Parts: sequence; C-alpha cells; structure tokens
Amino acid sequence: MRGGIHNATACGNRVFFAPSGGVYWVDCDYDFEKSNNTVKLNHLSLGNKENPGYRTGSFESFTNHVLCIANCKGSPPAICAIDGTTPSPKVSLYVCGDITPGQQLSTLRPVTVNGKPYALAFAESKDLQDKLLVFELDQNGDRKFDDLKLVKSIEIGNSKVKGHSGHHEIDFIQERNDAVITNPGDGTLQILDMNEWKISKTLPVNGQPTRILTFGGIQ
Repeated sequence: MRGGIHNATACGNRVFFAPSGGVYWVDCDYDFEKSNNTVKLNHLSLGNKENPGYRTGSFESFTNHVLCIANCKGSPPAICAIDGTTPSPKVSLYVCGDITPGQQLSTLRPVTVNGKPYALAFAESKDLQDKLLVFELDQNGDRKFDDLKLVKSIEIGNSKVKGHSGHHEIDFIQERNDAVITNPGDGTLQILDMNEWKISKTLPVNGQPTRILTFGGIQ
C-alpha cells in the first residue's frame, strides 16, 4: 500500500484500509497465523472507467457495509458502499453530480430512521450555501446498498473550514428521530426532524460549535 494508511475499519470478519488510492481489505487473522509475507492483500478501486482516481480518507461501518466519501480531482465527490460480508466485495459508487460544482462532501454518518437505512453528509464550500444531503441506502429493501441514491438536499447554516477543522458535525437523538447539526460558520445549532427531513429549529450559541455528542432520552 503506497502513500501510507489514512484510516481503517472492520466489517464482516475483514479489515478495510484507506491508502493513497482505492481501498485494500484483508481477512481477519484471529489466531495470528499469517505474516506480512503470507497475508493476502485485496484491492478495490473506488472509481469507474470515466473517473478511476477516486480516493478516501475515512470509513463508517454500518450493518454489513463499509461506507465512505470518495473524492477525485476534477470530478464530483461520491458516496461508496462496500458489502463486507460477500465472498468478493464490490464497490457501489454514487457520483454526486447534482451538487453545486465547488462543493466538497464531509462528515458521512449512517442512521436508521423508521426501519430504513440512510447516510447523511454535508456539502460544504466557502462561497456557496452549505447543504445536508440525505442518501437512502436500500431503496428496494433487499439489504444491499447497491441502489443508494440522494433523496433530499437541505439548506443549513455555514461551515468554517480551515485545514481539517471547521466542518459541520451531527449526532442523533434516536428516541425522537431528531438530529443536532453544528454550524461553526455562523455559531448555531440546528435541529433536524428526520421524520420529515427538515430543519425544525435553529439555536444561536456562543463561539464556533464543531464536535457534538448527544446523550439521554425522553424523560
């Protein structure tokens, strides 16, 4: 693997790595029987024939899938899903050609809402309106994510990206099907109603809110 490892995750008795291009995976070796000379490295390209250069730097494991954001210079960003349990994992790629040119995706988070799996990501830019993108992962209900699709685009507050900081973050209040979004660019939190997929409230706070953690439940 050239260029070092940027991230790793486990799914389906396998470990997935994000190097400088595509994704590598190996079978888990619970008995430590293999060495660096005998372990088998398997490579998956995140691109397609038109855009082979997609790469990622982070993963989210969700049910039996690995999810990631993939970027390619000169091409729109994409959402990728890999079934970690199949004998020969393949990449399902959704190129976000319908987002505004110049926006980049960040902070991919999966969630189950009313029994359906979704993934949320932020489309961010210095000069354009930031948006929360809602992807339905399994439209036909076959428990595979090869039909994932963007189903909603929601205008939100601003990010304030500088290097690796200043991105939006989100966390979930599962009992209410609500989520809380941080907007570091305008100092607000926003409550997302995930039943209706709309912003229900905007709360001004001091400073630049970034990381967020929700806890507790309905009293």
